[in-house]
Amino acid sequence: MTTRLRLEFTVPAEVREEGAYYISVCPPLDVYSQGDTEEAALVNLAEALHLFMESCFERGTLEKVLKDSGFEPAGRRALR
Repeated sequence: MTTRLRLEFTVPAEVREEGAYYISVCPPLDVYSQGDTEEAALVNLAEALHLFMESCFERGTLEKVLKDSGFEPAGRRALR
């Protein structure tokens, strides 16, 4: 049996123009991406963050990475 779990994170992001490209970054996690437009750079950053989080989860380091980056649990909900 498998269970699908969906996690949602809100993280800070910055975008800056460099030449013909837009560079996007999530500073606390040190994850970068780029795109031809500001919107594309943010979409690509979201994908890069997804892959980064997935990789950390698979290696068993997600909790440590988030804690080391200054993230704290928002609270625990009771299971229904």
